[in-house]
Amino acid sequence: MEAETSSSLLDNLPNELVIAILSKLPAGDVARNLYQTGRRLRHFVTANQKKMALLPTHCHAAVMDAEERPGFQPYITYTFTAFDETAPGYAKSLRYCSNGNDLRFKALLVQISRFGGLSFTLARQNSARELEIAGQERLDEFTGKTLLSRMCIVAARYDVQKCGKKSSFRLYDDTLCHVLDFCQQLCGDVKIKSLYLASANPRFTWDWSPRSKEKFQTLTSLESLTTEGLPAFDVITQQSMYGMSKLSYLQLRLNHGHREEFANRMIWLPDNNFLSYFSDLALHKLDVDLYSLGDVVITSIGAKEMCYFIKAWRKMVQPWKIKKIIFNTSTAISEFRTTATQMGLHRTDALQDIPYCRFRTHHPSDPNMALELICYGGVSSTKWKMISGYLESPIRRRN
Repeated sequence: MEAETSSSLLDNLPNELVIAILSKLPAGDVARNLYQTGRRLRHFVTANQKKMALLPTHCHAAVMDAEERPGFQPYITYTFTAFDETAPGYAKSLRYCSNGNDLRFKALLVQISRFGGLSFTLARQNSARELEIAGQERLDEFTGKTLLSRMCIVAARYDVQKCGKKSSFRLYDDTLCHVLDFCQQLCGDVKIKSLYLASANPRFTWDWSPRSKEKFQTLTSLESLTTEGLPAFDVITQQSMYGMSKLSYLQLRLNHGHREEFANRMIWLPDNNFLSYFSDLALHKLDVDLYSLGDVVITSIGAKEMCYFIKAWRKMVQPWKIKKIIFNTSTAISEFRTTATQMGLHRTDALQDIPYCRFRTHHPSDPNMALELICYGGVSSTKWKMISGYLESPIRRRN
């Protein structure tokens, strides 16, 4: 049915029947034709949105923070793209926070002016999920906000470009609060499962204010978290980890563009209880990658914490499956072997020394369940990898 015809028919129906019809429609059908329908119907959808399904959506916020003078907020452009949860590429798109995989929908671009006000534009995506400039369509503010009200944000990527820092009045900013508040105020729901946070300028990094750190801890539905270029990332704390009981994938990336910044700074993740947070939660099929910049930057994870982690894993009632935990540290294999002996892991046969720089321990409740530590030597740091699984499917095959 054409949108214009369906709108005129719905205009003649009682309110109760309109609600019943709209509540039965898939979220995609409502969102796809909403901007073409009559104003009454759009008002109706907005007023009764809790009774209708929402469209799973990806939000990409591009933030330009020029810091010209106090009182000016960052310039933010939002791009909203739809997800098809039944499509084969949905899980991958969700995890890596790429644009939505449902190309039947146009992308909704929202720009916030520094002087207030919103502008809304529809843009088509090509097969590579890139936005096409040709064929863009401007929307009025009411229609744009109505479309946003039909969206549930399940994945988000925030790229923050800090530039022209001439003073330190906003050294620590509330950018994360701005973008999350925007979605929570205008979108139908915010249940972010995957989040990608990037500091785009290696010279002026994105440092969070206390309010942004508190806001981050409210994202209790997170399953996947990736950060890029956030060297002073001190948000992963015991308090925040306990709130993220669904988190299974964590990647903290430092690319080569940030090499200058760390010329005289070798250690990041200064909280050396990092592994303990994970062992306390025993997150399902944990996948952690803290190794991104080779010998330039290392974590503070030491031999004692690694040994405590092994003991904690062995004490768990149910064997904990770990997909992988990768990190680089100053702890060499000889130091780890000495510390493990001092802490009694070798005396009780809790830890086996295996050729080719590997260590293995078994879970007391299941001799086939093993935790392995693999060591890769470096010049000024050592890369370690932890994995666990059943011996019937050899662990080494999963490397």
